[in-house]
Amino acid sequence: MADIFLKIVGIAGESQDALHRGEIEIDSWRWKMSQPSSMMSGSGGVVARVVIDLSAKALLLR
Repeated sequence: MADIFLKIVGIAGESQDALHRGEIEIDSWRWKMSQPSSMMSGSGGVVARVVIDLSAKALLLR
């Protein structure tokens, strides 16, 4: 049984959980943050914005 569920309007999932019926059951997920920079950034105090990648995996039964 999954502990994390994803609900996307217009996409039916296969969860039979009482509180999340019809949602997508997430099997695993990963969250990665990075702050790209270059050698040219120097020490001027300018900070690049953080890039956040979120990926999730679900078992496809259909």
